[in-house]
Amino acid sequence: MTFFLSGAAGLLVLLAGFVVASILRNRRRVARWTAAFPPRGRFIEVQGQRLHVVQDGPEDGPDVVLLHGASINLRDLEITLVPGLVRAGFRVTLFDRPGLGHSLPCDLHISLRRQAELLDEAAGKLGLERFILTGQSFGGAVATSWAVHRPERVAGLVSISAPVLPWPPEIPRHFRLLARPLAGPLLARLIAAWLPLARLERELAEQFHPAPLPADYLARSGALLAQRPETLHNDACQRLRLLRDQRAMVEALPRLRLPVELVHGTQDTKVRPDRHAEPLREEIPGARLKRLAGLGHMPHHAEPEACVEAIRRAARRGGLLPAVQAPPRAQLLEAHP
Repeated sequence: MTFFLSGAAGLLVLLAGFVVASILRNRRRVARWTAAFPPRGRFIEVQGQRLHVVQDGPEDGPDVVLLHGASINLRDLEITLVPGLVRAGFRVTLFDRPGLGHSLPCDLHISLRRQAELLDEAAGKLGLERFILTGQSFGGAVATSWAVHRPERVAGLVSISAPVLPWPPEIPRHFRLLARPLAGPLLARLIAAWLPLARLERELAEQFHPAPLPADYLARSGALLAQRPETLHNDACQRLRLLRDQRAMVEALPRLRLPVELVHGTQDTKVRPDRHAEPLREEIPGARLKRLAGLGHMPHHAEPEACVEAIRRAARRGGLLPAVQAPPRAQLLEAHP
């Protein structure tokens, strides 16, 4: 009996030591990541939600709003699309979506529609009247919900690798655990404390496949912010309710009356084009699909110019840029006698 009690006491001491070590390590890592990737813009508060926003480009340029995907933050799009958009004369507004990046804290059960409503109100506070709304991956689902439920400011929609149509997602088991009310926050703190960076890089490489993970991606994207406990928990909760939110808006898609440009890699295994972009083109009147041969889920990194060109097409179709004029018939005959 004495041996059993002493053994149990020893286990409790070890467990307590592990918990304390995890808490301290978690705090150090989160503080280091947050200091390395601080907010780059300003904050807007709408209905109690604080949103981090960054703007770039000429004040008088046509407006583009960019929404990033799951887990990540606005830097993922800033380092790829913003340079080309600014060169093309656009004024670019990027948001950290609610619950991610620096847009914390957030309602754990926030829907696509609620995110869209908050972001639309923030766009109004920024004075954005008409813009091309662009979303990548999960951000494309939010952007589509925005176009469905708050279309007044949206001149055109560009959806990049986005899971818009209802299809049961392949959600890893740890995301289901992370979304639970009690176990989720505890597991999130353990992940933040002990997740090896090599494991994170492997997970990111799966997103980029078959293209390689850029060597400087972790250093530039702020992907480490996604490993903070609060962000892990928020992201898991949003992923788990995605299918429900997709089903809630799917019947409204054929009623969309705005220019829609779809961009999708043919080798995307995370959001398969045959389940999303290809049937979505048939659902939305006038939607156009640009297939990017040989690319996976992150085409804005592999071919950012193709994504910028899709935004330019949407801007021309939506009246924010002059339409491309066809050359006179005489010039065509002269060029091709």
